[in-house]
Amino acid sequence: MYTVNNIHHFLLQEKLIDSDTVVFGDFEVTSINRRNQNIQVTTLTDPNFLIKQVKNLKSENAQTLKREAQFYDYFSKSLPSLNNYLPEVKYVDLEKVILVMTFYKDAIPLWKYYNEKTIEKFPLKTTETVGRLLGEVHNAFTKEEIMKDKRLDFLNDELPLIFNLYKPHPKRLSYIGRGGYNFIKHIQKEDDIMIAFNNIPSIWKKNALIHGDIKLDNFIILNPEDPASNQLRLVDWEMLQYGDFAWDLAGVFNDFVFWWIINMPDNETPEEMVKNAKFSFDKLHPAINVYWESYCSTRGLTFKENIELLEKVTLFSGFRLLQTSFEISSKFDAIPHIAQLFLNMGKSIIRNPELTQEKLFGISKKELIS
Repeated sequence: MYTVNNIHHFLLQEKLIDSDTVVFGDFEVTSINRRNQNIQVTTLTDPNFLIKQVKNLKSENAQTLKREAQFYDYFSKSLPSLNNYLPEVKYVDLEKVILVMTFYKDAIPLWKYYNEKTIEKFPLKTTETVGRLLGEVHNAFTKEEIMKDKRLDFLNDELPLIFNLYKPHPKRLSYIGRGGYNFIKHIQKEDDIMIAFNNIPSIWKKNALIHGDIKLDNFIILNPEDPASNQLRLVDWEMLQYGDFAWDLAGVFNDFVFWWIINMPDNETPEEMVKNAKFSFDKLHPAINVYWESYCSTRGLTFKENIELLEKVTLFSGFRLLQTSFEISSKFDAIPHIAQLFLNMGKSIIRNPELTQEKLFGISKKELIS
């Protein structure tokens, strides 16, 4: 495994940099220990790299990273049309599980970009680009030749974790926090929500290769200081799988709610948080509509397909909010107020997705017809 002290040897050996870059290029190396043993390399100009690797090749993280590396290796060779939407791949070693990609050092995640713009100047062109990006990705990843490509046999097609969380494996219970345990107990007491969980296998379709972890952190905007910049990259494909593309779209709906909630005072009850929110959720309706229209237009969906997809995405967004609530709750000894708000909203959406489309997300069927 490479470290900040020897990564330059690897980059030189693979001819990703030259000696002048190390000596004269203000060569900086930073360790980023998240799930993996990542290293960030920056220079005065180009190139800049993100090196993803693992310490233990037999670990679960190694399998996840290997899956991501296999995907990047595949798309860089077989789907050059997606180069404008996904990170640039520089080097892949599947045996040692090393992935090297271009590091966009001036880029920032979408949530930070939204914060900088504020609700008053919310970047509608950016949400339009999010819809177009996902539309182009799904256009490519729903093709029959992709779905049947033997080179992608390393991918699984299991339901996302949240859909089986109401009946957790004892092993999972052993390492989640008490707050996560309380979340599961809460869900299990809600009969109508349990019925909705049990209905998912009949609703979920294996119709695409999906990202699986759509969230604000995984969209980065390049050159955010440039007012005319509208370039996005969708990163972190570690949860890639075969599944229902509606789940990716639901992740964006979840993120609109997430961005609204994280801008609330978080030391109050869920009811007080909503009451004292910095802005009402309907302020985001224009952005949500632009995103949805951009996606459906890029996919070339008929009105009937649009309506059917919207119903499913809205329902899935309720489960996506439950997932967010669980992820937060698992870090605490009890369900914190912010997680309780996600939980309450998720249940409300699941109970009445059709009403949610217009009342919460502001997408009117009448406007879709017109």
